Amino acid sequence: MSKDVYVSFNSPDQLLLYNTSNGQSLIVSDSKCIELIKKIYEPSNLGVIDLENIKFDKDISEFLVNSISLGIGIKSDKSINPKKPINLLPILNLQNDIEKLKLNGEDHLIGDQISDYLTSLSIFINTDCKQNCEYCGNYFKQTSFCTKSIEHHFIELETLEEIFLQSTSAQVCKINILGGDIKLYPQWDSLLVLFEKQPFDFHLWFNLVNLSNFEYIINIPFHKEILVNRFINKEHLQKLISLVEARNDFTFNFIVENEAMYNTILDTLKEHQQLKYEFKPFYNGSNIEFLKSNVYLDESDILSECIEMRIIFRNQKLNANFFGHLNFLPDGQVRASMNSQPIGYFPDKSILELIYEELTHNTNWRKIRNGSSCTTCMYRFICPPPGNLETVLGKQNLCHIQ
Repeated sequence: MSKDVYVSFNSPDQLLLYNTSNGQSLIVSDSKCIELIKKIYEPSNLGVIDLENIKFDKDISEFLVNSISLGIGIKSDKSINPKKPINLLPILNLQNDIEKLKLNGEDHLIGDQISDYLTSLSIFINTDCKQNCEYCGNYFKQTSFCTKSIEHHFIELETLEEIFLQSTSAQVCKINILGGDIKLYPQWDSLLVLFEKQPFDFHLWFNLVNLSNFEYIINIPFHKEILVNRFINKEHLQKLISLVEARNDFTFNFIVENEAMYNTILDTLKEHQQLKYEFKPFYNGSNIEFLKSNVYLDESDILSECIEMRIIFRNQKLNANFFGHLNFLPDGQVRASMNSQPIGYFPDKSILELIYEELTHNTNWRKIRNGSSCTTCMYRFICPPPGNLETVLGKQNLCHIQ
């Protein structure tokens, strides 16, 4: 077996062999072939078996021919290698695995080195906004988005300074600044001055409906994320696009709820090839068929791109959608996801303590595909990890695989 091959043993009656170097895959369902593969993975065989000791039939012969042609199996002549070779098969073994460390007591997790796990933040600086978007309380639970509340809260500048100070000892690079309409932050000008003194890559999130003075936004010296969740004024959108499409400090984030909305966005963008933008599929409570057709995965989607071994191993231990990210809310709550329970309050708990809480209690960072519909699926760890949309829909997986 090639060292680049991942073998999925999740299914009780099938094996998936996936070549991480070329993206080729082979599904094995014949029991004799499955037994052959399992022998290769027995520690005493060191990743190699002698074919002279195998009783061949048609199924095994076809399997060997197919696996070798796909670069999955490797065959060598015994006359060239008279001594049995050793083939180091890929096996996941983390020395700093959280569950292993917890066996020795949670104190083994305490240390400044755990701050290295934190790489990005989202800070909701206020809850004030004059708009009344239909799904205001739902967008931010599915993707990075603004939101508001009846009671207007904001994070004090001193608290923000403390967040930034503690983040400098971690590996934080990117910080998202969100809220309601963040321009309504009570000390907006002082806030921008504070940002300019920091070493972080700030991304400021503005909803298009709250923007009128485009020149002012353009001159803010940070990355601007433009949220577009409804087309009230198409000319308004196109005006901003025409001003910034060649710039690299603007990204447009389009909420997509249906095919018509998607086509409208494409029609708007067709003459703006340089624009940086992303589509954000959104569940509005009545468009599940749209998501099933355009978001749910099947086998061809999962295998459409070559997946590295490190990605597959990563999916067995942590959730790349959430790992290393914390969300700070105006009332002091800190969450690993906007759909999970708070892991603590800042500044009552330091950032180091908050990381420790998430590592030990695992509200999101280490949530992998453990649901009953995934544990016996051979694509379990080749699939992307579960995200917010699964939580909102109350589903373990978003796929068409039976």
